[in-house]
Amino acid sequence: MRSIFLALGIGFKSLFQIIFYPIFWLVFLLIMIQYRKQGKIEKKILGIERNSAFARALQATFYGIIGGFLGSILMIGLGIPIGQEGLMYLLPIALLLYIINPRYLCFSYAGGLLSLFYLIFGFPKINVEGLMALVAILHFIESFLIYIDGNTDSMPIIIDKGDNLHIGGYHLQRTWPIPIIIITILTSSELAPMAQIEMPKWWPLLKSFKYQDLRDITFSMFSVVAILGYGDIALTQLPKEKVKKSAFRLFLYSIFLLLLSILASKIRIFQWIVALFGPMMHEFIILMGRKEEKKGNPLFILPPQGIRVLEVLQGSAAEKMKIQRGDILYTINDIPVNTKEELMKALDQWPTFVWIQGENCMGEKYTRELKAFPYGLRTLGIIVFPQYSEISYVMQEKESIFERFLNRSKK
Repeated sequence: MRSIFLALGIGFKSLFQIIFYPIFWLVFLLIMIQYRKQGKIEKKILGIERNSAFARALQATFYGIIGGFLGSILMIGLGIPIGQEGLMYLLPIALLLYIINPRYLCFSYAGGLLSLFYLIFGFPKINVEGLMALVAILHFIESFLIYIDGNTDSMPIIIDKGDNLHIGGYHLQRTWPIPIIIITILTSSELAPMAQIEMPKWWPLLKSFKYQDLRDITFSMFSVVAILGYGDIALTQLPKEKVKKSAFRLFLYSIFLLLLSILASKIRIFQWIVALFGPMMHEFIILMGRKEEKKGNPLFILPPQGIRVLEVLQGSAAEKMKIQRGDILYTINDIPVNTKEELMKALDQWPTFVWIQGENCMGEKYTRELKAFPYGLRTLGIIVFPQYSEISYVMQEKESIFERFLNRSKK
């Protein structure tokens, strides 16, 4: 085990150094631009931008570094080598799939397609089990990040279901930079003078069929920066519950994919199984989540009485009163409130003592109080479900670059 810890130490040193490389901060800049776009949409919907793009990117980077360290521990500790050919083709295929359909920008699809191509045609010469194990590790990191950070800055939206029916929901969108250690295989002809560590005999856990005789090869570690993203919509449940379910499913998927990759390194038929399981099961998870949102009962609809809370702003009076998303407020100081205008009118006199009667998502009724001496209270700091919304969205698949090209050609 001492050699494992020594390898981890060298790997973490390399991981720490890449954080100061220009490529890492270029990725940080791209992510900040993405969050800046989200902030503009948020300001259009909420009237305010809750956090700056820099603050959001910084938080995402912090969690991304933690996720990268966890993934690197698995890569080094288990011994998951990736052939250089696999890494060379993986990103171009992922980008090609993105052009066809944006939601196919995922390493499970690219890795599975690349593995099947090799198994059928024998080209390019890749390490199927190592490549799919890398996909499993990346999805394990993603499940961890979704669980701890997927709910951050979830944005309330109004969905147009057609027939003049609108429902409330939340758009979940996070992007993280992931520095991670990759282990590659070098043959004796590719070796250069380098420090060597005598690893345990069971290491690496994945022994490729291409390199059954480990005496002629050496494993080398280097750091790379990946980008992981999460996007979803919560209509039938609160965002915090949605991300827990999504993270759990993705975690189970990554564990099964890793186990199949290990079996694929020992039994050849499992190379076909893992290559098919990766993209097909990932697609099944996505379709299952979409079906749940489409067929389930919407959690945020216009109540027959009272007003529905879609968002509670940070540091607001509503947050101090422990009012939460999805709550229905019936009265303020015994004044019935059924519209946004009635809410504003109830606070028109700047009351110095406020009591609210409402109920939470579980149907439990409550009374909340707040003292606002000496200046009084002018606003609760909530976003309510509007009777009529000028900004609404229609749920549909995002048009791909290829589809846009075809549509413009037809025009």
